[in-house]
Amino acid sequence: MSWLRQAGAMMRRDFLTDVRYGFVLLVSVFDAALVLVSYAFLARVFAGAQPDGYPPLPFLLVGIALTDSLTTGMVCLAQGVRNNQQAGTLKALLALPISPARLMLLSLPYPVVRAAADFVVFLGVAIALGLPASSINVGATLVVFLLSVGAIASLGLASAAFVVAFKRGDPVMWALGAATWLLSGVLYPIQILPTWLQHVAWLLPTSHALTAARAAVIHGASLASLGDDLLVLGAFALIGIPLGLWLFRGAVDYSRRAGTLAHT
Repeated sequence: MSWLRQAGAMMRRDFLTDVRYGFVLLVSVFDAALVLVSYAFLARVFAGAQPDGYPPLPFLLVGIALTDSLTTGMVCLAQGVRNNQQAGTLKALLALPISPARLMLLSLPYPVVRAAADFVVFLGVAIALGLPASSINVGATLVVFLLSVGAIASLGLASAAFVVAFKRGDPVMWALGAATWLLSGVLYPIQILPTWLQHVAWLLPTSHALTAARAAVIHGASLASLGDDLLVLGAFALIGIPLGLWLFRGAVDYSRRAGTLAHT
């Protein structure tokens, strides 16, 4: 029960922070919606194309909707740590009688909720722009989304660890964002990349997330047919989250030894 109370308190804190900067939140959602609209117009240029066997409009809309929502979730996690750092409250939070790993686990629900809310909004915009709603396998899409968030959360934890250790914007987030847009098939099929880059692309969780999401949303694919991609995403989450928590705990220990935990 204490876990639920603590997680509820952390969610309330992060929600109030978002509400406090509600205009920025609305602008970010509006900006993402404009991106979807612009790519909907772009899809008309390639009306005869069938990337990965999908019509170009659904291919682009699902790719952007999932990528933006997952990025939001990861940014929320690292930004929450950075905000506490700048406000001078991070040291107080880490002085609570809970471990750094537990603190980060309690911080995970809100980024997941934010990412889910964004994904629903973006899918709604995509449907308004022409994505066929009748083809969506809701159950499979939900499972794909949750496993994708779990896989990306591990990278968000690594990002948060970098922020604690070095008090700077971290390269983890930048590198993942760049690699996702370049290699994961957000705007074009992975198959058009050089062969060696295709091998690199399939090492990224976002490549498997996008492949599974498009199949579930556009073709209504069943969970059984998504098995390989779901296994990869599950493995990323199962291995990556404990590893990310270990990195965060190590970053806190490093900052404590260096006497820089309270620095901003």
